[in-house]
Amino acid sequence: MKTKFALGCLIAALLQAILATPALAVDLLKQYPTQLVKGDATPENARPWEFEKQDIFRVSHFSLAVGHEVKVETGTADLGIGHCADGAVWAVLIPREDGTLTSLVAKQTEAIAHVWLRFHPAQINRLFSSASVSANGNADLIAKMRDIVNAKFRSSWHAGMNAMIPEPKDMTVYIDTKDGAHRFFMVDTEKKTAEYVAAFNKSSESSPISWETAPPVVIKTVPEAGATDVPPGVTEIQVTFSKEMMDESWSWCDVWENSTPEGVDKPSYDASHRTCTTKVKLEPNKVYGYWLNTQNYRHFQDPQHRAAVPYLLTFRTAASSSIGQAPGADMRINPRTGLPAGKSDGLSPATADHANATVVAYQHASEVHDLITDGRYDDALQRCLAFHEQYKSSGALIPLLNDWVELGRRYPKAREALIEIRDHDAKEFAAGRGYTDLFSEVNSINGALHLDDATYELFKSFRDKDPDLAQQCYFYVESLLVGKGEYQWCYDHMGDPQGRFDSIRQSLTMQLDTQKRMAAMQKQSAQRMAEINQKNGWTNVPAYSMPDTSSMIKKSAEKGFVSQTRQLIEILVATGLKTDAEKIRDQAVTVLDDERLKSAVADAEEKVHSKSAQPESK
Repeated sequence: MKTKFALGCLIAALLQAILATPALAVDLLKQYPTQLVKGDATPENARPWEFEKQDIFRVSHFSLAVGHEVKVETGTADLGIGHCADGAVWAVLIPREDGTLTSLVAKQTEAIAHVWLRFHPAQINRLFSSASVSANGNADLIAKMRDIVNAKFRSSWHAGMNAMIPEPKDMTVYIDTKDGAHRFFMVDTEKKTAEYVAAFNKSSESSPISWETAPPVVIKTVPEAGATDVPPGVTEIQVTFSKEMMDESWSWCDVWENSTPEGVDKPSYDASHRTCTTKVKLEPNKVYGYWLNTQNYRHFQDPQHRAAVPYLLTFRTAASSSIGQAPGADMRINPRTGLPAGKSDGLSPATADHANATVVAYQHASEVHDLITDGRYDDALQRCLAFHEQYKSSGALIPLLNDWVELGRRYPKAREALIEIRDHDAKEFAAGRGYTDLFSEVNSINGALHLDDATYELFKSFRDKDPDLAQQCYFYVESLLVGKGEYQWCYDHMGDPQGRFDSIRQSLTMQLDTQKRMAAMQKQSAQRMAEINQKNGWTNVPAYSMPDTSSMIKKSAEKGFVSQTRQLIEILVATGLKTDAEKIRDQAVTVLDDERLKSAVADAEEKVHSKSAQPESK
């Protein structure tokens, strides 16, 4: 009798276990296989994705914990998976039973309405184990899930509605609560951190965000995000924020390997501390990308240390341009070799490796930054020195400079090493082995260390000995030479004054043409977003269309035109060519009616006279 009872209990237990096991358990990694082992944030490689009724599953439970900062738990829920040819790229989770969010953001546990997840395709089984997933999801939820996707997708670092692939350690967790709060977390699974982005929260129960407490946001960039005809050459990248920012603090970050252009000068803020500018060298017909702040690098901050909401800036340069060449020059200089193009189109082995060196430089910069943060100063210095030893002829040091200078501030030995590199480069010029990229490196180091006088002395040392090299390097030091009163040198190198002004005017025309196209694009974008919001009833969803920045772009273009023209006029006045200066002024005023242009000749005369009255310091 006891045996029959025990057998009955065993059968009942087995039946219970069988019933508790989801039917047709699904291995989502097998369902959506991937060969990707790292992220791909290149906008041009963004993947179109699919989502159909067969992509809706049932999960018996879901749990996600990130340290002590965030914990998400649900019982039975319906799961939608968006997927591309390279695997799953997003997920939407709608609880059938109660789901809860516990975080440091709210004082108490919050009830979950739905969860949006962005992740690397290889991580899907870590989020949803095969034991918890079955194929009997509620396919009737497809419309609701698509609405959630449309509302969340553009706020999760993608390229339009195509998916960019994050690194395996990075994940976006975007939760809507039943009380109407939006909880947006940027998760780093390696560091076990979850950064909360309050800007997405529209909860009526949360404390209202004031102008003072709101995080900064990007309101304008030059070039505009998505621009496709940016003139190549040396130019300025500008980003304007919604409020005053902390000086000497920024995060111009890579989107993909080698996505940012070669830097020419250290970034700086204008007098309002709202616009940050970095001077760069753009190559023709190339796509560039910056993250302005990321999950790990958040140094664009307001004075109260509130990090700006991350912003993706991508653009493409035009096929060709004369910008960056010395006006009136008889030959085009290859910026990589420092030799006339056509005379030696074959690059040296070191120069041919320049692009790869720049990629490695950005990787090293990230590693050095982490080492500095961890207080491992000597390790950081050794990493810097190892890179320079390997690529010392490539001119690719610039990406490392900001972190190296910061390391030198904390660890004097690092500053000494950087100065030693600078001095070694300078000796190469003394020995007759200097070239343009090497001068660029010296100029960048001196600029980062605020030692511009050393750059001036170096240029002066070879100007007469090697006029061709001086001509190639002139662009880097024109403003410095004007500041030093070396007007005749500037006149000798800049070429025909009228040709120079024509180049400045052409640059303004190109920027204003771009501004008009951008304004039209922004208007169309705003109209499309408004139509989508109205169609879907998203009355409380922030519009992610690009802000109308055309007036600010115009102001920036005009500012550059005025500044360059006034500098040209100052050079002409100082070299006794007042008539030519007045001619340039009159032409400039017909282009732009600006008081600074009208007074440019008189202002130049006063400035030159003031400099001539000062005692020389040799």
